[in-house]
Amino acid sequence: MNSLELKKRARKLLGVSEEAGIEDIRSAYRRLAKKYHPDLNGGDSSISENFKFISEAYEILTKDRNRNRYTIDKNVDRTAEEPPLDDKAYWEWWKERFGDLI
Repeated sequence: MNSLELKKRARKLLGVSEEAGIEDIRSAYRRLAKKYHPDLNGGDSSISENFKFISEAYEILTKDRNRNRYTIDKNVDRTAEEPPLDDKAYWEWWKERFGDLI
């Protein structure tokens, strides 16, 4: 099954239209997650399965947005004020600016 088919099924499962934005998707997910959460339904296995499907559908519809949110483009020109991308240099940059808070 390709990505487009998965997204269509995920939208259908969450009950949102093709035009629905991220807020509509999140709202539908939260509403259904509350309804089918295993802790709220006495551990019924069929309800637990529904919760898993709903969670997977939400993940499918939001994974591109989440991936793009945390991806760092290492080819971007950086100014002298911005830290380099490796952890040690970033920590030094952070300590230089905010070290008095530690």
